[in-house]
Amino acid sequence: MQLRVAPRRVRPIQIVIEMAAVALGLLLSVAAAFGLWMERERIVRKRSRWVNRTPMSVPEFQSSFYPDVPLEIVKDLLLDISSSLDIPLEYIRPSDRIIEDLGPVAGLPVDGEMDDFCYHVERRCRIVGKDPAHVKVISVDDYIRAFAHALR
Repeated sequence: MQLRVAPRRVRPIQIVIEMAAVALGLLLSVAAAFGLWMERERIVRKRSRWVNRTPMSVPEFQSSFYPDVPLEIVKDLLLDISSSLDIPLEYIRPSDRIIEDLGPVAGLPVDGEMDDFCYHVERRCRIVGKDPAHVKVISVDDYIRAFAHALR
């Protein structure tokens, strides 16, 4: 006796669903690769802005520019800038303008990069009792001077 196996019937809708799943998988893979490329390109372009700078430690920064402000306060304020704008701490200088020098790279903005910095400004204003509408921060120096003495 010989067993016969009935051929599997594939419905046209199953073929369409399987093809759509494969296409969606390929599309997601391409989108992920593009996203990784854009992030890498953004970091490379952003860091090229200060490639010629000599790194400066926080104690050197504090003693060179803000000797009257305690080291911990300078470090905390620099960390706000560094973490929100994705900049290595050792390359930040007082003359750096927040938007023009440290902000998002033209053509490759990151959602929330400036929002994160604005959050730090507003948080510091609450801590020291200032109205954020009356605090003008254009440079790193503005940020440090606006909050350093009030945080003592």
